[in-house]
Parts: sequence; C-alpha cells; structure tokens
Amino acid sequence: MYRFIGKWHDLIAGLLSTIILIVGGTWLAYYYQPVWLNRAGSLIIIIGVILAVNRIHDIFEKRLINLFDRDGDKILNDVVELSERDLDRPLTPEQRAELKELARIELVNQLRSATAERKHIFRYFEVWLIIIGTFLNGFGDYLVCLLKSCST
Repeated sequence: MYRFIGKWHDLIAGLLSTIILIVGGTWLAYYYQPVWLNRAGSLIIIIGVILAVNRIHDIFEKRLINLFDRDGDKILNDVVELSERDLDRPLTPEQRAELKELARIELVNQLRSATAERKHIFRYFEVWLIIIGTFLNGFGDYLVCLLKSCST
C-alpha cells in the first residue's frame, strides 16, 4: 500500500484536495452564499497550476535517471558478464565499451518509457483540474441557484 501511495502521493493529494474543495464549496454555497463554489473553483485552478508548474513527473524521471547514472555501472558490468558467459569467451575492451554504451542507452529508454504512462496521467489530471476549476469559478453560483431552484 505504501508503495502505491508513495508513487502517486502528489496525484492523490491533488485529487483529495479537489474533492474536499468541491464538497466544501458546494455545502457553503448551498447553505450560505452561492459565490463560495466560485471561490472553491479558484482554489482548484490554483492546485492544477501548481501541479503543472512543478512538473513532478519530470522530477521523478530525472531522479530515476540520476539513480541509474550513479548505480548503473554495476548493472552494465552485469550485462557484460552475462554476455561473456553466453558467448563463452571474453569481450575485447572495445566490445565491452560498445556493449555498455548500447545497454546504457537501452536502459535509459526503458526508464523513460516506464515513466511515460505516469507522465501522461499527470498531464491529463492537471488539465482536468484546471477545466473543472474554471467551470466552477465561472458558473458555480449559477449551479447552486439551479440546485436551489432560484432565478437570477
């Protein structure tokens, strides 16, 4: 459970904040003044913009690549050893260097493709936060009036 929450903590925090703002804003708007839903929409827009500006998914990808750059030599040496074992002969220094470079490029590409889905989900979420927040900011009071069947 922790790995799931740790991996998606920023998305979960944004989603929970949005739900709390929508529910709280709707409640305040229904029982007090309709403009509270507009204010909640403004706060949702702010959350969406902060998530978009922070580019959390890019930071996550950079951390993975930095981790690979730091500890990647061990992985690349393991690749060379496995190749030599499969070929039943040692590789020349040029072949080792070429194999390490090809393996490094492939592993970085694999890391980027592994984070691509998460990046797509975050961008989708950021856009929807801004759309929902803008809609509530512009029409939240009218929605409350429709909900209460009042005319303006």
